Amino acid sequence: MLGLRKLDEIKIENYFELVQLEANKKRKIFFEDCFEGNEQEFENITAVEIRGFLINEKDMELFMPEWEIDKVTDPWYECMCWAEWSLDSDDEDDIKIQFVFYN
Repeated sequence: MLGLRKLDEIKIENYFELVQLEANKKRKIFFEDCFEGNEQEFENITAVEIRGFLINEKDMELFMPEWEIDKVTDPWYECMCWAEWSLDSDDEDDIKIQFVFYN
């Protein structure tokens, strides 16, 4: 799956699909860097906070070679953010994804 390093965990891959769909709404692609915290299992999904890079679609070909070898350089760090999840207060089965920048 684009933006996700190889995992053999289908529930996290299902969750990452939700993250990528939210990124695509912004004409961006999310590339994971690490998974950390706020993990919760649901029937078909394991939701977890993910730090990564929210990259414009047009910049993907420039960014991917650095990301693939895990040698991302400074200019891309302004795109680093967290994909944080929460449950919709009206529908507790509806996971919402928000990209939060802390830099």
